[in-house]
Amino acid sequence: MAYRNILFYYGSTFTKLDGGITQLINKVKMFENMGKYNLVIMNNSYDPESKSRFINITKFREVDIKTKFFNEIDVLLGRDNITKDNDQSLNHLPNLKYVKDVNSFDKMGAINKRKNAIDHIVTYDEISGRIKEIAYYEKINGKMLEIKKDAYDSYGYIYSSTYMNLNTTFIERKVFYNKDGKIKVEMFYKRVGEENKQYKIIVYNDNFMPENIFDDLEDFNIYLRNLIFSKYNVKETLVINDNISLYSELKKINGLRIVNQLHNIHLLSDNINSAFYDNIADISNDLRNDKNTFLVTLTEAQKKDIESRIGKQNNIKVIPNAISINEETNYNRPNNKLVVMARLDDIKRVDLAIKVFKLLHEKDEKLELEIYGVGVNRNKLLNLISELRLEKSVHMKGFCTNPNEVLSNSTLLINTSSFEAYPMLLIESINNGCPVVSFDIHYGIREIISDKQTGIIVENNNLEKMAEEIYLLLQNKKRYEEMIDSCYTKRHDFTFDKVIVKWEELLKNME
Repeated sequence: MAYRNILFYYGSTFTKLDGGITQLINKVKMFENMGKYNLVIMNNSYDPESKSRFINITKFREVDIKTKFFNEIDVLLGRDNITKDNDQSLNHLPNLKYVKDVNSFDKMGAINKRKNAIDHIVTYDEISGRIKEIAYYEKINGKMLEIKKDAYDSYGYIYSSTYMNLNTTFIERKVFYNKDGKIKVEMFYKRVGEENKQYKIIVYNDNFMPENIFDDLEDFNIYLRNLIFSKYNVKETLVINDNISLYSELKKINGLRIVNQLHNIHLLSDNINSAFYDNIADISNDLRNDKNTFLVTLTEAQKKDIESRIGKQNNIKVIPNAISINEETNYNRPNNKLVVMARLDDIKRVDLAIKVFKLLHEKDEKLELEIYGVGVNRNKLLNLISELRLEKSVHMKGFCTNPNEVLSNSTLLINTSSFEAYPMLLIESINNGCPVVSFDIHYGIREIISDKQTGIIVENNNLEKMAEEIYLLLQNKKRYEEMIDSCYTKRHDFTFDKVIVKWEELLKNME
């Protein structure tokens, strides 16, 4: 039977833009261009801001996405068919007194919490100006404590209310409203170790009478998904699952066909001989026994490594990421501007890029390194820059809001990650004519970079060799310009048209 519905499952609250979200946007756009399916992006969070954040990201990336987006619970709440604004912040809170002081907005548009001065705090969406949250405070034993928080969705409907235990300051109860503002779901919490966990979940009918009662979140989620796949006929629906950790729950839906797409390494560490992490082990077992389970890797190398453990399987396919091609060219680039774009964490190993730059700077003091990214290692990297006396030449730029512009006006991109799956950034760099110098790591490096043509691949961890290769390239203007040319040619290997053919073939084989 041909599929009518494709549900893209993605596990994120979209609080930051990363390669995973970029590939999701591109993949959905590819399927929209096919014009064959009813498409839905399904998220398994309970965050009402997920949708508006996703929309804001698509606007930032200048991609027009028409596909519906909602959280799983939205189907139960009747929010999957809302089409117009309805400002329930006014309907439900007619006597609200709140503070709106533009001078006290933080970066995300929220009012600073002056707990000793106000009893309401209103948080506004930084783009639309709509109310996102209203927090309520009471003075208890001389302290202003948050007692309740109302959250609103992107249409202005009240979404949920969270009630705090005033003795512990942890969540005690949370209710979710349907689109008419009536309580539909109520969750009760208890403290288990370092976590707050739901121990009772009640689903109400329209008369506020209990309809279903669940003792844990897992049973409630199974109920939700059965509801979803009764609406989207399971026989006519395919799930493309980017949230690998969700697979063990999705497979409980009888007859559901699932394509799991890997966007990261499948191992517990970057050691190629280490064990599968649990979710991949679960999928691997089913690949051998379940005709409804498929796995998509981004590279032949990763597919080969998985099959070396579980044997050759017909339901493991290779489909790389795609991008929207930037047809512009720029040969008038600076010859001294190296760039790193990465999360500032241990996996991305930005410290190695700084050490490589130190070796380069000793040969050419005109060189500069710009580092774009945020993360837990920021202060550690600042200290390293100071220790190496590179403060005037290495610049920490924070989150990059205009990657195409930066890459179009940079000399080289440096990648020192410990592992990747199929790094979107490298494709985007080549798309913008910026050659890439990278360590030879798993996975995707050799599929994306044509060594000595669109960049240079260096033995992993060999800092001296990387510095030497970069220096020699920068001394050879003709060779460097040929690399830019090769990038502009290579970028057409990553077009939507070339990748969608692989998806069409997979879907046809699954019917």
